[in-house]
Amino acid sequence: GQLDEANAIRARRLAIFDRYAAGFADLEAAGRVRMPHAPDGVVGNGHMFYLLLRDVEDRDAFITHMRAAGIVTPFHYVPLHSAPAGLRYGRTDSTLPVTDDVSARLVRLPMFWSLDDAGVDQIIHTARDWLARSNQG
Repeated sequence: GQLDEANAIRARRLAIFDRYAAGFADLEAAGRVRMPHAPDGVVGNGHMFYLLLRDVEDRDAFITHMRAAGIVTPFHYVPLHSAPAGLRYGRTDSTLPVTDDVSARLVRLPMFWSLDDAGVDQIIHTARDWLARSNQG
């Protein structure tokens, strides 16, 4: 069923992505968050939208705030090298500090294609409220 609707799903997800990008652009410019950006000439598929926060404490507090408002914003995936299977079967030649750092600070925003504009705006408003308050002091 979803394959029949693939173009519509992708278009909606890209619209949500663009709405998030516009909603957080000033906070990124101020250095409060970082967002995904596609290289010039590349059009993404709207798979996910994330915010990269200051540190794991900032990320966890953000997730807690959003959950209290009924918005699920999970952290991203556990890096393969530190996942149970990665620890058992994988190997690295050294530590992966950038991967570990980004993993600890990344939080995903809701990105399901049926999310309407009012829902996206509520997510942006709730997130911006916490980000502004947590930036003081």
